[in-house]
Amino acid sequence: MLKNVWSGNKQDKISKLPLENIYRNSCGCKKDIDTSQFQKLYLEKELYVAALNFSPYFGLEFENVDTFEELVRAVHLRLAYKAYGSPGDFGTIFFCMCDESEYNKEDAVEKHLNCTEYMYLKAIISGDTVSPHDIRFKRSELIPEEYRRRSSSLFIFDLHSKDDCYGYIAIQNDNIEKVKNIIKPLVFSINNALERIKMYSENQAINQIRAQSYNDPLTGIPNRLGMERYTTRLMERLRYSDEKYCLMSIDMDGLKYINDTFGHLEGDRALTAAANLLNDAKPDGGIICRTGGDEFVAIFISSAEKDATDFIARVEDAIKAANSTGEYPYELSVSIGYEFCNKDSDMLMSLHIADNKMYESKKKKKKNRKD
Repeated sequence: MLKNVWSGNKQDKISKLPLENIYRNSCGCKKDIDTSQFQKLYLEKELYVAALNFSPYFGLEFENVDTFEELVRAVHLRLAYKAYGSPGDFGTIFFCMCDESEYNKEDAVEKHLNCTEYMYLKAIISGDTVSPHDIRFKRSELIPEEYRRRSSSLFIFDLHSKDDCYGYIAIQNDNIEKVKNIIKPLVFSINNALERIKMYSENQAINQIRAQSYNDPLTGIPNRLGMERYTTRLMERLRYSDEKYCLMSIDMDGLKYINDTFGHLEGDRALTAAANLLNDAKPDGGIICRTGGDEFVAIFISSAEKDATDFIARVEDAIKAANSTGEYPYELSVSIGYEFCNKDSDMLMSLHIADNKMYESKKKKKKNRKD
């Protein structure tokens, strides 16, 4: 090539040089080596490493689930959105749970050790979708007939804890090799979560304490701890998506005036009324929290300015309607500021920005208020 250039001869700008790997022993002797085995070992090693990095989070992410439905959503969020490989690598996952009505006092201990004769298909995870179900079928079918694919393999994994059998997970997958290392820790974590859910459901006192710890005792809406619980799940959802959320700072106007003029009991009634109006106006899947005396926070998935302004309009309409009844010897009013965020946003800084916008709105209103 260089000789052609030096001699002035025509030389193509691109020259392809065929290459061939020649494997040799340390002595230099050439030997035929089958590289497919090395490639297989390397792939297995990579899958083990990925599973080791991925599986420890199961216990943390399933720890706060209180119901079976929440557990299924948590599993879906963890496995979907290309968290480990790709969504389709796990195939279709069927949650088949025991029929509790078959258990009775005479042989409850014995029956709890095994799956019931009839099972309930309670949920299906397939790729990036999850769907609830409530289909009763005979255990010998493994999964309902309408979901069987004759050409696909079906793998069964028991769901149990100590002496309690909850059911099983059926995975319909033609190539389970890629995810086989993650299934055991997944099932183990699901079993632990199911044991906690059962304990909560059987102990009403624990349920009441947990509900009280997450909710404001005066208004009944979530408190700061409830907001932290919601945001933890929100951040997990956003980790695997590009969704945005709206963070709103909300302040009740004139609470000091109400307390000083009409008494603190009336102030509590006004706070409860404001909380109910805000909670009724929140978008689906959103949350309204009381974070302080007259302070509230709203959070909901959205990236559209219209969603925020529509929420504010619903709140203003509801407050106007409440004030028009003459039930209150004062005017209910709230000030709202908001900021849109994504998974990389600093939530505290975003809330500070929303606070500043809320205070600007409050200043404008205060000029027209008697208090």
